[in-house]
Amino acid sequence: MGKSINDLLVLSGPLAIGKSYTLEKVASNQLNHFAPLYDLGSISDWELITPSDYLKERQDEALPKKVVFHYELTRLITRPGFELTDFDKDPVLKIVDSARTVNVLSLWAPG
Repeated sequence: MGKSINDLLVLSGPLAIGKSYTLEKVASNQLNHFAPLYDLGSISDWELITPSDYLKERQDEALPKKVVFHYELTRLITRPGFELTDFDKDPVLKIVDSARTVNVLSLWAPG
């Protein structure tokens, strides 16, 4: 793949944990303590890509230099032939291989 992302932030967590909400708050500077932790600079410089964006629209396109990848950890449960722990077989995670720098922010809720 000739694609190259300079900086990739994988925002991960289970369904409905608040990934989109967190991104909205970071973008509006309401959670600005995340930016220095991940060296984000201005979140407006980053492009949000979802797994469906990557699979449907991005296969042959050059990727942006700064990407926030919105990844639901439990997405494999609904995919035929996948087990919950088959992350190494998930085609959308190839995006990680195309990045120079990768940071992961994983959200969870105490249960």
